[in-house]
Amino acid sequence: MAQENASLKDANTMIRLEHVSKIFNPGVNGGVKALVDVNLEIPKGSIYGIIGFSGAGKSTLVRCINLLERPSEGHVYVNGQELTKMSEKELRSARKKIGMIFQLFNLMRSRTVFANVLFPLRHSKLSYSEKKKKVISLLKIVGLENKLKAYPNELSGGQKQRVAIARALASDPEVLLCDEATSALDPQTTQDILSLIKKLNQELGITTIVITHEMAVVKQICDKVAVMEDGRVVEEGDIYSVFSDPKMPITRRFIGTTDGVERMKNNIKEMVAPLNLKKGDHVIQLSFHGDSSGQALVSTLSRSCNLDISILYGNIEMLDGKALGKLVTVFKGDTDNIKKALSMIDGESVRAEVLYYE
Repeated sequence: MAQENASLKDANTMIRLEHVSKIFNPGVNGGVKALVDVNLEIPKGSIYGIIGFSGAGKSTLVRCINLLERPSEGHVYVNGQELTKMSEKELRSARKKIGMIFQLFNLMRSRTVFANVLFPLRHSKLSYSEKKKKVISLLKIVGLENKLKAYPNELSGGQKQRVAIARALASDPEVLLCDEATSALDPQTTQDILSLIKKLNQELGITTIVITHEMAVVKQICDKVAVMEDGRVVEEGDIYSVFSDPKMPITRRFIGTTDGVERMKNNIKEMVAPLNLKKGDHVIQLSFHGDSSGQALVSTLSRSCNLDISILYGNIEMLDGKALGKLVTVFKGDTDNIKKALSMIDGESVRAEVLYYE
């Protein structure tokens, strides 16, 4: 039974990293530890986000997935094959199934759009007419079939990234690595590229790894996320779990970049005077999910506990098809009644966090 479960687990896993570490210049004062004992399993067909600030190790990690950087320690498996045991010749063959797109596009400036997308097919056994048909088909998928003869310097940033995506798809990859693929783009173009990546994932089933320092990117398209700090994965999980209940301070910082409630929490002391809080007043964050209703809860608590409850800020969004809401509220009234209200809150679907009290 254990072997059957292990086989099923492997069948559902596209990428597995086991105790992967990377040390640069190991002979100089112990070297620079870019990755430290990283363990990850990335499901087939998923969009998996890896997020971290500059220097966290995320770009080194993604280059270890296709062994552009060879790990100092550990094992890398892609679709059941251990890349860390392969020869260079075997690696070149395996990498054909791993596409990659970059922040600065990496297009060949002296070649047309058509020639850029054609380039990965240069050693293919397809005839030239078949290659041409495939290139045109790929450019149609990314919406650039009318730019065949254009050169990169004639394209916008978003168009360049679309060409890079078409080029990455030319070898029919099973995995697509996106290393800060939207960082050089304006907000609207970023939305367009992320929508395209999600569409390709859904229609072609390509396992997609998104490396980014922007939580908004993770929130928009990823199924799961790993948070990196100082070369380590410090938190991981499905998007809803991580956003609804972040465990680590670094994760809360990232969420704060896209969440008005988190920003308000960080500045709560500056808001005390304008709110005219009196002794005994509480500023409380209510987090609710699923079928819970924050507005209904506030009304119920106000009536049942004889409290004056006002809402300072509210936010409801859909993540992975589920509602996640947050309210920042002020509870005014008798302290015992406030304690009673807090005890009435269902800890499974609603959580209360006291941000400030006088």
